[in-house]
Amino acid sequence: QVKGEDIAKLNTTNALEAMQSSTPGVQITQSSSQPGKGYKVYIRGIGTTGNSTPLYVIDGVAGGNLDGINPNDIESIDVLKDAASAAIYGARAANGVILVTVNYRVGVFGFFAHPYLKEEDPMGSVGNYGILDQVKAIRWIYDNIRSFGGDPNRITVMGQSAGAISVQTLASSSLTRDMIHGAIMQSGGGLNNGVTHALQQEEAYAVSEKIMRLCKAESVADMRSIPAWQLVSLLPELYRQVEGLAFCPVIDGVVLTDSLDELAKRGRIHNIPYMLGITADDITVEKGADARKSKLYEGCLAFAKQRLQNSTRPVYLYYYKRKLPGDDAGAFHSSELWYMFGTLKRSWRKMEPHDYKLSDDMVSCWCEFIKDGNPKKGWKPYDEKGEFVRNFL
Repeated sequence: QVKGEDIAKLNTTNALEAMQSSTPGVQITQSSSQPGKGYKVYIRGIGTTGNSTPLYVIDGVAGGNLDGINPNDIESIDVLKDAASAAIYGARAANGVILVTVNYRVGVFGFFAHPYLKEEDPMGSVGNYGILDQVKAIRWIYDNIRSFGGDPNRITVMGQSAGAISVQTLASSSLTRDMIHGAIMQSGGGLNNGVTHALQQEEAYAVSEKIMRLCKAESVADMRSIPAWQLVSLLPELYRQVEGLAFCPVIDGVVLTDSLDELAKRGRIHNIPYMLGITADDITVEKGADARKSKLYEGCLAFAKQRLQNSTRPVYLYYYKRKLPGDDAGAFHSSELWYMFGTLKRSWRKMEPHDYKLSDDMVSCWCEFIKDGNPKKGWKPYDEKGEFVRNFL
């Protein structure tokens, strides 16, 4: 019988081989004759900057609709891979920051909800296995990052798109209390933005019932007997039956006690500095429209205004509108990642001197925010008097 926690171990051998072949600085040895077991992973280069001062830590949560990275968004995949490589090389460490990217279960494996699963869970949680993976990763970082040269008291969580939804969920959960000291939400965080959403338990159960019908499964036991590839292959048909995101965090009374919007309104989120914003041609923005009139942008403003009512900790807003060279895609959803990760040289696009200057500014702002909750470079926190929003052009 395959249990939920075992799903995360699927294809361990292939994943580790891919890591070793594509990520300089990683050495993997196998200490067991059993496939997928007994691996030791050595990471070189982290914590060896020659500086005795602990480095600040950024926990990067990948996006992708919470069901996996969109294969059509190949640039996002390249950027995330480059970001992990940059972390191994210590590129961020040169700025006093360690980047830690985390894996978590997605789709059916991460967000399937069923009353039986709630009953069997010791905490009574249900449908939040992907979020609980992220919580566990933060706990691991908090407990172990000193061994890699990091400061457990300066952990910032960062995510883009669905990763931003994850970050807002983590910042709204009591399970991460006192472990998160800053949050960056790119193209997905906010208040009443039409994107950041959590499901009531009954809503999550209804989605899972559709999944079971597609699988011709009558019980959780049946679901556990279905090959992983089959559960992944049903996603296109599931999205024809579900409006919006099929997989979202669930209000289960453990990970979340209320909706993300309600928790933000009532000030029941972590009292930490926040950074959030969107791109000019982001999701939900119609082509040719002014993104600053979109619900996604207005959601950023609403979040910042609400924080002014509930907290004295700063909120920094940005609007990224650099149209990338090479085609007419504009400042598309995820286009800012090349810049704030500092990986322009790895892009197929013919970048201009201005792009490298913009990237340097963004890397600096993100790293400064991670260090002490202030991006500096003239970037002011949002307030009702100035309503400052940093433009990246």
